[in-house]
Amino acid sequence: MAFDRAKERVAIAMAIGEDDEVFKVLATAAAISPNTGADVITSGHPVVKAAFADLYAVIAGRQLVPSSYVMSAKRYSDIQKWNSTDLDQVSLNVLLETGQFGVLFGTRLIVSTRLASSVIYCTTTPDKLGRIPERKAVEVKIFDNVRDLQYDIVGFEQIGVGVHNVAGIARCDVA
Repeated sequence: MAFDRAKERVAIAMAIGEDDEVFKVLATAAAISPNTGADVITSGHPVVKAAFADLYAVIAGRQLVPSSYVMSAKRYSDIQKWNSTDLDQVSLNVLLETGQFGVLFGTRLIVSTRLASSVIYCTTTPDKLGRIPERKAVEVKIFDNVRDLQYDIVGFEQIGVGVHNVAGIARCDVA
């Protein structure tokens, strides 16, 4: 039982590390032309619906399909504060009853606690954006370390993260 829990914790820590690496690549891609100048959306706090519409327009204006908005939990809380002037009654009821709002303008909302609250990304479909090839899946092993009277836990995987179309990402800087 303790070994299963230890394996699970190592796998979770590795998933957090994966997220950090993916967000570093997204940040780098979002800083390369054509993602500079007028294509960078800015918004105050709290984020208004218009900022999401502007992000959508950047991706659609590049003849790509907007697929997801990626944001921190703090920016998601801005959406939860929207009222009847921002949302139709059905969407507002879903938000109030479930606390979740998963799609905006037909585009999925992805929330992560690992992303900075000062940025929101809009990305195109995965096939037009990049890849995360997995060469070796997550593997967690436990070794008996008799000399030190302990068990050692080792986790490893081999993946890559790449964006092959920087036009497939748009950035909103939140003041």
